[in-house]
Amino acid sequence: MDSFCAPKAREHPYLLADGNGLALRVGPTSTKTWLLRYRRPATGKKASSASACRDPSHQKFLR
Repeated sequence: MDSFCAPKAREHPYLLADGNGLALRVGPTSTKTWLLRYRRPATGKKASSASACRDPSHQKFLR
């Protein structure tokens, strides 16, 4: 989990992308959000999906 915690906050939000449509957005307050960009198979239109990341140190509270 150390690599998950490695991205640090900057003055403005930034993306860490894998080059295949998946990216981690890191906000000014160290909030992390996964973004997935893809094309809809039926229409070919661009689309995206986002999911908030939970801090791994808080896993005990999720059980």
